[in-house]
Amino acid sequence: MNNICRLTLLQLLIAASLAKKLVIVWKTFDCVINPEIIPSHRCIIIEPDKNLLTAEIEYNRDFKHYNASFALHLPQPPFNEFTKHFETEIDICEFFRGSYKNKNFIGPAYKSMTRISNMPKGCPQRKGLYYYRNMSIADNIPAFLPRNPIKITLDFYLLKTPILNVTLIGRLAYTTKHKKKP
Repeated sequence: MNNICRLTLLQLLIAASLAKKLVIVWKTFDCVINPEIIPSHRCIIIEPDKNLLTAEIEYNRDFKHYNASFALHLPQPPFNEFTKHFETEIDICEFFRGSYKNKNFIGPAYKSMTRISNMPKGCPQRKGLYYYRNMSIADNIPAFLPRNPIKITLDFYLLKTPILNVTLIGRLAYTTKHKKKP
């Protein structure tokens, strides 16, 4: 293959990759709260594309420190039942300070959350309403991930007391990028 053909093929591949954007199309966004700590909440998938999430959580007390467990589940043949492929514990105070912003699966969420929320910058976390609006973690997900269904679970807790359990189910997909009209 001559250099002109290689260059043309490379340009076509680059143009094709730029014309598509990786998204997560969400099917479910379930939040189970501890009503003794969270008096009100909203966890919704934004229509019509279903690739944005909004969460609003009101805490009735301050937190000096708390943690979360993050897990990524992928379908496993032959029945495609979700199997845990990755799990880690997260110090939420360190997360707020940005310590996880360069970590594998947690970094994309951190980058998205800091842009569209009133997330605290450290601990203690004061009581009150916290919002995370129109969040898309796919903006920062590596493009090499397989286009499969995914399940994400987040369990927030104080020592042994559950605060909030979040379960997200969706699938990775490409969508054509649309230019915004002026």
